[in-house]
Amino acid sequence: MQKHILLIQLFLLALISNGQDSTSVNLGVENNKGWTNGITSGRLEVGLQKSYYYGLGLSRVAYSFDGSGIAAVGYYAMGEFTPTDNIFGIKIGTEINTMGLGIGIDLKYLKNHSDKDFTVTPKIGIGGAGFIILFYGFNISTNNYPFQPIGRHQISLVFNINKSILTGKNYSYKNAYR
Repeated sequence: MQKHILLIQLFLLALISNGQDSTSVNLGVENNKGWTNGITSGRLEVGLQKSYYYGLGLSRVAYSFDGSGIAAVGYYAMGEFTPTDNIFGIKIGTEINTMGLGIGIDLKYLKNHSDKDFTVTPKIGIGGAGFIILFYGFNISTNNYPFQPIGRHQISLVFNINKSILTGKNYSYKNAYR
């Protein structure tokens, strides 16, 4: 139960810190070139390996808006919990999303009451410019896959929740580009 509370607190911290962001973004303007400054977002992930898991954390994403579409590049840190066998994980990763295609990689440390593992998970997916992405990942264990509920294959749905999604406001480009 304490792990669930910790993950909820991390998510709330992400939303509160997102309110302090001074970066502005306008998702409705086309033909602007360049990258926005990084935008801090809350990150929610739900997925299925051999059993389900969920994770909460923070991401930092920069966006590019040009005539061909929206692209996003970001990195993140989050906590992850697999209720089966009470497996808790801490992970960092990076993702690139463009033209509906996403690629990324996670580095994750997993632990329960008796075992631990470090995994590397390359991923590929489809989604909406870094806001919502459906990934397939392949878990590579450094400890011979000690956890029964965590297999080699992983399907995850990721949400990077920032102000433009939460409020629906159209932010200006003033100071948005580096």
